[in-house]
Amino acid sequence: MAFLVLTNSDMRALVDEKGANCVSLTDSRLSASVLRPLIEGETPENPFLHGSPVLMPQNRIEGGAFDYDGRRYTFPLNEPTTNCHIHGEVYDKTFRVVEKDDTYCVLSLFLPEREGFLHDREVVIRYDLTPSSLRRTATVKNLSVLDMPLSFGYHTTFNVPFCDGSDKESVFLSASVGAEIKRDSRFLPTGKHGFGSVEKSINAGTFPALSRKISKHYRAINDTVTLTDTRRRVKVEYVCDEKLPYRLFYNGNADEYICLEPISCRVNCYGEKGRDEAGFLTVPARGEVKFTDEIIVKEY
Repeated sequence: MAFLVLTNSDMRALVDEKGANCVSLTDSRLSASVLRPLIEGETPENPFLHGSPVLMPQNRIEGGAFDYDGRRYTFPLNEPTTNCHIHGEVYDKTFRVVEKDDTYCVLSLFLPEREGFLHDREVVIRYDLTPSSLRRTATVKNLSVLDMPLSFGYHTTFNVPFCDGSDKESVFLSASVGAEIKRDSRFLPTGKHGFGSVEKSINAGTFPALSRKISKHYRAINDTVTLTDTRRRVKVEYVCDEKLPYRLFYNGNADEYICLEPISCRVNCYGEKGRDEAGFLTVPARGEVKFTDEIIVKEY
């Protein structure tokens, strides 16, 4: 199945119908390849480290289950080493193309109710390519007569460096974040927080994106995370709406990419105590929730 192609005078995006994943974003004027691409026909060892896969539900659910409104919600334990469900039920499903033009596309996925999730759902993803950005709107529709719990996010992976003729030492990460949400060996929050040299450097915009291996979880203070190439003087701004207020930053072996993951709630926020304060969302019966994010590429 060929990727959907969106183009304008300078920018080009490729969208995979599998997962409605934007698997490549380039700017020819700035010689930038922003997202870590997926090659057509490739089956990567880790599908979450290419493009910007949709996570619904996001990240990890301890034991693959939680209770809501008197009902038990269950998901497969697809990460046996941590006894968790991870990254949801959408990223590997094939979406239907609803609309397509040169600079935009709309894709839809219907998810029927099942044992352990008694809601029909529809997920609609729209991509709009502008002269300097890729804008995405996700609409999650609850088609059932019951209120529906929801968590949502993206595993967005950026190239480092993202411009031709640059190097990884020239790319810096900037974000306004609070204290790190500490996690245990299963990558689940411990209830502890910390604010150290890495957090100070990220907030100051002086953290070299691949200077060391990181796997960090934060509550964001504003809506923008920025990668700045000081050699090529190009910025990539990743802007997300207020319903995606948490972040996960992960850079693997600190050699070629960094994941800047916007998510709707704290990791494993599904427990009964304090989950509303941690971003747990509810979609009312027959209602919907929209999420927007935008990747902006510009000189400075």
